[in-house]
Amino acid sequence: MSEQKNVKDPQQPVEEEKKAVQEAAVAVPVTVNDVATKHPLQNRWVLWYDNPKKRNSNESWEENLKNVYTFNTVEDFWCLYNNILAPTKLSIGSNYHLFKEGIRPMWEDPINAKGGKWIFTNPRSRKARLDECWLYVMLSLIGETLQDEDDICGAVVSVRKAQDRIAIWSATANAEDRQKAIGRGFRQALVDLGKNETLKYQSHADAAASGSSFQNEVLYEA
Repeated sequence: MSEQKNVKDPQQPVEEEKKAVQEAAVAVPVTVNDVATKHPLQNRWVLWYDNPKKRNSNESWEENLKNVYTFNTVEDFWCLYNNILAPTKLSIGSNYHLFKEGIRPMWEDPINAKGGKWIFTNPRSRKARLDECWLYVMLSLIGETLQDEDDICGAVVSVRKAQDRIAIWSATANAEDRQKAIGRGFRQALVDLGKNETLKYQSHADAAASGSSFQNEVLYEA
């Protein structure tokens, strides 16, 4: 898509993005034509959204997964971030997925198949910090400030009734030293994380076998 086609009135919501995020009502970021004013990121990133609870009965999980926006500059990230609902404003069951372009946020993707995820569980009593935690995790990803950035695939924030979660997905679950380095970086990115709060790493293979996203063997902790 050309940059000319991306230029929109920032006050006018775009129907296809409204549909993509459903109740999130994303407004299209304004594209700056002068690329010299932009600061490119090392990777292109895609924000996805889904809410299985609002899926049509004949719609698969993958069909319910909506591509919201793709960006590769600092400015376009902030345009998107400033025009989308924060996780705490989303309905229960919603998920945002921020992944490198070319990697779909699903276990079956070839790049994810042998990987896993670091999981941060945020209790409802600490819900107020969720939005800030998610922002700092996103900034760590797109800014490539975590360890072993090439192994990182993306991150997910999941809004649930009992507790919310943020997870960082990586590509090689059996690389213990690499995953523990990513886990340490993840801890540093989170806001006001207590010493008694533990991040846990689980493999996608175990998740696929059990059919559960989070109730699986813990391989590593941080």
